[in-house]
Parts: sequence; C-alpha cells; structure tokens
Amino acid sequence: MLEYVKSGDCIPKDYANMVDRHDLQIDKVEMPYGSYPSYSAVIDTMKVNRNRKTIGLPPLRRSSKIKNKL
Repeated sequence: MLEYVKSGDCIPKDYANMVDRHDLQIDKVEMPYGSYPSYSAVIDTMKVNRNRKTIGLPPLRRSSKIKNKL
C-alpha cells in the first residue's frame, strides 16, 4: 500500500488514517502517523513527525494549526 502513496495513487492522509486506526484498534500499539491526536497513543512526537514526513504529511503541530483554520 505504501508504494501507492509514493506513486501518488493514494492520498497520504488516507494511508496514515488506515494504518493508525489499525495499529490503535487492532494491534493496540502507538500510532506511527498520529492521525488521531486526541488519543494518548502518540508517545514519541519526533518519531511520528519523521514518519509523517516520509509520506508527505506535515508535522503534528503544523497539521493541527491547519485543521484549526478550517
């Protein structure tokens, strides 16, 4: 699935939401992309921001500012 993000066939936000929801609800582990910041499953924000950068998403702080403007 990651190859579809890199090729542009899948929106990075959709991919991050899918992976985070799976990790949060099924595997019960930390979310790699922090798509759901209201959950306490984001422990290492530096790691999350690196993961987000690899698929083209903004860092968590910038992402929350963008959402607030909408």
